[in-house]
Amino acid sequence: MQSILIIIITLILTFNMNNTDEISALQTMRTLCAAAQNDNGKATEFYNYMDKTNCNTSITKGYKAMSYIMVCKHSLNPFTKLSYFNKGKVLLEEAIQQEPNNIELIFFRFITQRKSPSMLNYNSNKVEDRQKLTAYLKQQELLKNTETHLYKTILKHLNE
Repeated sequence: MQSILIIIITLILTFNMNNTDEISALQTMRTLCAAAQNDNGKATEFYNYMDKTNCNTSITKGYKAMSYIMVCKHSLNPFTKLSYFNKGKVLLEEAIQQEPNNIELIFFRFITQRKSPSMLNYNSNKVEDRQKLTAYLKQQELLKNTETHLYKTILKHLNE
């Protein structure tokens, strides 16, 4: 009986440590992604971090996709830009297919499509994604949950 209790406690502690590690990794990804927006060095740091990260969840895939998009944004060579853009686009669509209602992934696609040149022909979800993001904002307002970073970031980008 005592050995079963020890195994259960060990499993619970292991699960909590893994969950804590995942939350910490997600916070790191979010911080690096935000910093990469306007800084080439930070974009490279974000890309390198994500390159070493195991993409076993849709959200991790989404952040890896955004690391490609950020490197694309700061690249000077048009062929390099296109290569990173296409890798990011494919990975982001895979992540959204895995978890189609993940608002963070939808937000990534919305800002990527909104800021992509029309010649890349990656803009077919802008209207649908804007509607989903607007519905999310309204839902958060009803829940009085408007102080989150995600809420504020989406609101800012929808009003640009």
